[in-house]
Parts: sequence; structure tokens; C-alpha cells
Amino acid sequence: MALVENHWVKDAVNDLAYAITIAADYRIIKGYEDGSFRPNGKITREEAMIIRNLLKIKIQ
Repeated sequence: MALVENHWVKDAVNDLAYAITIAADYRIIKGYEDGSFRPNGKITREEAMIIRNLLKIKIQ
């Protein structure tokens, strides 16, 4: 994480990286068929609903 080492957003980036690691460990997210992970890519509504259902997030 050298890019954010001295940046004000460092803690948020580290927290997000940790959350992504946990989600991947529990197979909530697993990337794409080619093995890539696209953190800046857009997700589809279907992908968002799958994540929402797996995390049991209530939408009001």
C-alpha cells in the first residue's frame, strides 16, 4: 500500500482491503472467471443483489 502510506485515506483503504480479504475468504466475492479482480469496475444489479443477499443487508 505504498501509494497511500502517508495519505489521509490510508486507514479507510486498509479497512477496505481487510474487508475484501474476509469477503473473499468466505467466498462472498471471488473475482471473475479469468482470475482478475476489478475494484474500479462497475458491477451489475445482479451482482449487487447477490452481495446484498449474502451479507443480509436490508434495503429500505
